[in-house]
Amino acid sequence: MDVIAMARELGAALQQSDEYTAYNVAKNAADGDEVLQEMIGEFNLKKLSLSTEVQKEEKDQKKLAALNEEVRSLYGRIMAHPTMAAYNTTKAELDRVRDRTAAELCALLGNLLDNAMEACAKVETGLRQVRLRLRADRGLFILRLSNPCKGEVKRQGEHLVTSKADTARHGIGTESVRAIVEEHGGSVEFTEKDGTFECMLYLPLVGEKI
Repeated sequence: MDVIAMARELGAALQQSDEYTAYNVAKNAADGDEVLQEMIGEFNLKKLSLSTEVQKEEKDQKKLAALNEEVRSLYGRIMAHPTMAAYNTTKAELDRVRDRTAAELCALLGNLLDNAMEACAKVETGLRQVRLRLRADRGLFILRLSNPCKGEVKRQGEHLVTSKADTARHGIGTESVRAIVEEHGGSVEFTEKDGTFECMLYLPLVGEKI
């Protein structure tokens, strides 16, 4: 899947979220609130008048002060209006979900790809291949990654154990991935078979546990 198609699927999945639904309801309510829209229209006109006055060579300071006060007053009334307050609250929550999704996908991919590239460096050149498949389905971000590995992957229970001497620095990538996924109610599985390491990961895009 190319990046554009993946972005479209992620966007479609996000639109299935409760946060997006709440935002859409609040936005439609704000658009249809005649009192609020009238205040916004008046606010825009006052801003235009203030901008025009500021650009004059000979400024009327009293008029500027009056216009500035009117703009500030209108802005305060608009922000305090219940419909606008609901819109701002739902938009902030939707933005939080978007930001969290973007940050976590970067962290997950970064850790997994670092590990995959490091593993590839240990095998013969002709065997160096990383396969990555990403998709969004029913509110879930699903990732499948595989790469060749040299030797059997060691485990302690469900956790992978690094074969390197510097255990304080290595083997952290998979644990970071697991921590992010489990924190948000997802699941991840690391397997090794016939010289191939594979990660299957399911992460809710909208905060719903699976």
